[in-house]
Amino acid sequence: MKKAIAMILLLFVLGGCMAIPNSRFIYDNDEQIVSEGDTYTYEDRLGTVETHKINLEFRGFYGTETVFSYTVPEAMVVNMDITVSKTVTKGRFKVVLIDPENNITELDESLNIDMIEGKYRIKLVGEHAFGTVDINVDF
Repeated sequence: MKKAIAMILLLFVLGGCMAIPNSRFIYDNDEQIVSEGDTYTYEDRLGTVETHKINLEFRGFYGTETVFSYTVPEAMVVNMDITVSKTVTKGRFKVVLIDPENNITELDESLNIDMIEGKYRIKLVGEHAFGTVDINVDF
């Protein structure tokens, strides 16, 4: 009887672990990066997030986090300037822009883009990343 209970508990624990999405394998997975939902963890995260500006220091970042989301109504064109400054001391880290057609553009320094109708997202993507990031968005 004790063996049967132990076996059931073991299966429950293993099954539960497999059902949890693993944010450690997202960095190179474009399908997961463009998904609407975010999966991320930080060991430590300090800084500020404002409407069009972010300043963060982070440690042990895994996954994707949407930090900005903008929707352009139909029949409009909006010009956006994005400036990114980042320092990565450990792991892998990138900042990406996702357009309405789920195309991914990695942002390294600055980008000027005419946004047409649709939803645009700026995401942080990391794999055991330690560092800092500053992002400014101007319209």
